[in-house]
Amino acid sequence: PLTPSRLAASRLTASRLTASRLTPSRPCRWVPLCFGLILGAVGCSAALSRAPVVESCTECVEARRVNGYCDSCDHGHVAGRVIPSRELHEAIDAHGHEIDPASMVCLECAEAIERDGYCTRCRFGFVEGQLYFTELTWSLHRGKTRLAEEVECSGCLAVHGGAGICELCGTGWVGNVSFTDLAMQARAARQFQRLELAVERLESCEMCAIGGFFGRSCPKCGTPAIPDPPPGGETPGRQADQ
Repeated sequence: PLTPSRLAASRLTASRLTASRLTPSRPCRWVPLCFGLILGAVGCSAALSRAPVVESCTECVEARRVNGYCDSCDHGHVAGRVIPSRELHEAIDAHGHEIDPASMVCLECAEAIERDGYCTRCRFGFVEGQLYFTELTWSLHRGKTRLAEEVECSGCLAVHGGAGICELCGTGWVGNVSFTDLAMQARAARQFQRLELAVERLESCEMCAIGGFFGRSCPKCGTPAIPDPPPGGETPGRQADQ
């Protein structure tokens, strides 16, 4: 099985290979390599048996706050969405990684670091100097995680957990993440929908779910990749009413 240590080792190997080959005109290539290593470890599996969601689980409460994994319930959380696959949850990797800005040789990445932006060539995002490996995880970290019990606005509670705009205060939501920048909310919502489709694929094949989310067709089932919205440059978003 794919373990955190094996995943970390594959990322380290891939990142080292990438670092030795990057030029300012060449995008980062470690993601496809790491993707291949992940699929090799997962294999094409049958439908997963889902652990029941236990609302009173204290470990899940903390996991929802930090996009963590609940070992007791055996499922992970991303923006409050239950991910019933450790492999998919680890592959999404919804956490930031410390980097040395001076080590970035992609010019677009170097510029993105300065403005908490997203490199459309390498498909890396940056928030407060940390690196995120997908547009989903980057855009989610441009918002603010707020558990339902921390939300007072009734309009926000009606949208919380899904993707939409509060009719009362104009706050944008994707899962349990709130946004004042509605352009960023829209980007996160599109990627969150891709995550939802990946979770649906877990019912039949784990490799199809992971491969599809990362833009690859399943090499065994032939299921096509989950379409990715056309990448766009970051533009200042319309601000929600305060």
